[in-house]
Amino acid sequence: MAHTTSFILVDKIIHFVYFMGLSGLLNFYWASEHRTSYLPYGWLSILIIASIGAFDEWLQSYTPGRSGNDLGDLIADCIGAVVGYLIVRLIYRYTYK
Repeated sequence: MAHTTSFILVDKIIHFVYFMGLSGLLNFYWASEHRTSYLPYGWLSILIIASIGAFDEWLQSYTPGRSGNDLGDLIADCIGAVVGYLIVRLIYRYTYK
């Protein structure tokens, strides 16, 4: 039982880190291109990354041997997207005043 619980926790951490990195990369790109009006692009990136996470979960429900539609994975994806955005926003706030 403990092995299953630790796997589930590691799975959520992997989802979080992956989507945080994806969001961070997208936000670094947009922030470097649009320094003066970056905020709307940041929220758009969260929507895009969360949509990718939802699409991935939906796709997994049709993949043999995979369990899709896991709400915990989707929540980890969305939180990762928000954290990735916030990290880049903080970096740019204190770097480019």
